[in-house]
Amino acid sequence: MEFRLSVEIGSELRVRELEEQFDILFLGVGLGPTQPLQIPGEHLPGVMDALHFIAGYKTHRGAGVGRRVVVIGGGNTAIDAATAALRLGAEQVHVLYRRSETEMPAYQFEYDLAMREGVQFHWLTQPIAIHGKEAVEYVECVRMELGPADRKGRRQPRPVPDSNYRLDCDMVIPSIGQSRLFDFLSQFRGIQLEAGRVVVNASGQTSNPRYFAGGDCVNGGREVVDAVAEGQRAALGIARRLAEIHG
Repeated sequence: MEFRLSVEIGSELRVRELEEQFDILFLGVGLGPTQPLQIPGEHLPGVMDALHFIAGYKTHRGAGVGRRVVVIGGGNTAIDAATAALRLGAEQVHVLYRRSETEMPAYQFEYDLAMREGVQFHWLTQPIAIHGKEAVEYVECVRMELGPADRKGRRQPRPVPDSNYRLDCDMVIPSIGQSRLFDFLSQFRGIQLEAGRVVVNASGQTSNPRYFAGGDCVNGGREVVDAVAEGQRAALGIARRLAEIHG
């Protein structure tokens, strides 16, 4: 087994070179950076995305935490960041989610744990701006209501007129999901993408039979155990494919 580190695919090592050297290629590139909030004030000091915040305390590099923390999002990463903030010394931690408790994507046991820890949840709440002169001072929020269901059957949130209110804080942790690596993945010819994800069959094989894929770039962002299972599935598929190629 050979490891090539600090190599950027597409510039230093071109996709065509890889295809010339190998019969099969596996893509396990995960997802990109945390998606931006796209609201005023998101670049103020005191705003730190959940991935950097979690990495800071899990790798023992240290993670400063505010006295009053607002976490934006309703997934497992948001819950992780919220409970960690409390354990690091925050006096108050508020989680803002634009849908209701029923639609929250986080696991129920994660939510129950956060509630026991003292995290405060604000349902049907959308941040529209982060305010502060030199650093975060408060988040401006608007209350939401669920409208009619879309084509997928999911009710879409919409703002309630004249429902703006202020939530004081000195730290904001956005956790609204990671971006898709569409530009990177589009380099690989013949691979079908759907909503920024690589489409695979039951063996982890893409629409280009030379490519297999697994992990977050396929499932959109799940648990480590899911990525491991998809890697094992793809390995079996690759073994069968190599047997077909070489007899």
